[in-house]
This record gives sequence, C-alpha cells and structure tokens, in this order.
Amino acid sequence: MSSSAFSRRPSSQTGWRRGGGVVSAGRKETPNFRAQSPARGEVLMELKPDDIKDVKKNSKIKDCKYVASYNWLDGKDPKIAVPGTPPLWNPPAIPRELERDSGDFFRDLNAARYPSCPLVPAAQAVRELATQFPTQDVDVFTCADTLCKLARFICGEEQTFRIILTKIGNTLFMIRRENSPDELIPEVKGYGRMLFRLPGFLFRILAKPSGV
Repeated sequence: MSSSAFSRRPSSQTGWRRGGGVVSAGRKETPNFRAQSPARGEVLMELKPDDIKDVKKNSKIKDCKYVASYNWLDGKDPKIAVPGTPPLWNPPAIPRELERDSGDFFRDLNAARYPSCPLVPAAQAVRELATQFPTQDVDVFTCADTLCKLARFICGEEQTFRIILTKIGNTLFMIRRENSPDELIPEVKGYGRMLFRLPGFLFRILAKPSGV
C-alpha cells in the first residue's frame, strides 16, 4: 500500500482535531521536513484494488456513539485533558483579514508527543471516561487518518503509506506510521490553521490533565 501521506488538519495549541497541531516550543531544535523512510521488511503478500472489486456488500457506518475525547496540553511532559472540547467561536467585534497559514506543523501530533504508540492517548481517554466500555469486544482500533488512507487505496488512488498492524487479544490495532514521529508538513498552504489562531476562538479545558 503506498503514496505520499498528506494532511488537511487545522491546528491549535490544544490540538485535538485528528492529530494536527503547532510544534511546541523547545521540543525540536531542527525542523524535520524530510525524514527518511524506515527500512521495509520482507513482502509477505501483495493486495491490489482489483483484488477487492468482487466484494458483494457495501460498508456502512451505523450505530455511532460518542465514547471519549481528549485535548493535548502544551508542556514538557505529554499530557491530555479528558474529556476534550472543540474551540468555542466568539466573533470579534471588528472584522479582520485572515492571514495565510505559516509556521511548523507536525504531520501526526499524537506520534510527535507519544511516539512509542500514537493510539495510547485515545485508549487512555476511553479508560478515563468510559470505565464500563467493553474494550474486549473491540475488533479494530485505529484513527481517522488510517481509515482515509485505506479508503483512497480502495478507490484506486496512487499513494504510498504505511500502517503498523498489532494484535492484542482479539483487537487489531492499526497504527499510522509516518517516516518519523516528529516529521513536519512541508510547504503549508491555505488558511485553515491560522483560522484557529484568531482571538475569537477560545479553547476551554473542562477537566484535569491526565498523563499518558
């Protein structure tokens, strides 16, 4: 499975939205824009889009329920606030022109702040907020970015990407893998990231931090 990974996430100092966020001061002396791809192991099997065109059933999302959420907190040690909250929009009294995006942004904020296993913050949030959640019944645990990459692969898009598969008990963990945990997005474009830096956006922390 393959193609250049790309990112479309707005960022914020609290950084919950699908893992995108501003690089924290003091965490990286030299920006890592061009990390080398990790070595690949032996090819065990090849799967092409044509191999899955005979599937009879269409996949559908149903019975979706909120389980947990979190926000990353800036600081020396990785901490999350549980539950997480989206930014609250408080329109400024005077209209102002939106600046173009600029600055350094991680491709994967979760990996940058918890490189040993980027899915741990989400799992920790579930443990904190949904103590009765039947984790033993979970078949697949992954992130939205991984699902998007798989969907693009199925649709026949030429892309290169890597996913680490780990099975613990009956649960398959599909872990996003960039070239480096602290890899940055080169040539940031658009306005989405600067939008969330406007003074009109308020980031409210409603819970005590939880170390991960």
